[in-house]
Amino acid sequence: MGGGGTFEVDAPGIIAGRFLVTTNGNVGIGNNNPDARLKVVNARCDGNTWIDNSDRNSKENFQPVDPRTVLDKVAALPISRWNYKSDQSTEHLGPVAQDFHAAFGLGADDRSIATIDESGVALAAIKGLHEVVKEKDARIQALEESVAELKKLVSKLAGANAK
Repeated sequence: MGGGGTFEVDAPGIIAGRFLVTTNGNVGIGNNNPDARLKVVNARCDGNTWIDNSDRNSKENFQPVDPRTVLDKVAALPISRWNYKSDQSTEHLGPVAQDFHAAFGLGADDRSIATIDESGVALAAIKGLHEVVKEKDARIQALEESVAELKKLVSKLAGANAK
């Protein structure tokens, strides 16, 4: 037990490997200075939402992705409504972890989906969709210009034939 109203459980031989409840009620697991209602190492919960750690300084091995490839994989990903066996009254919407892992190869295993991976895939797919829309807009613009030129030519030809 810690002093001054802080409750601590040490984990011998593990740096910051403790469970801690501070005097203001913040809880740290693997974090000895929780600055949120619940802080598990670097991820945190503010009491209403789970907040993933996404600090550039905590990441490495950045690799570019092709948003169109991600979009194609999202389009092929089975999405369904379902409920947990332990909570039959609450429905959810989304993929199953096995399909998500097979499509994207992300996460620690094929039984769970990290929210940060699901968000990253969704954002990449949105970028891919944006690329598709921009290409279609450019094609539509070119076709509209061609149609306008053809209309002028038809009008000119019709006027010449009327004489």
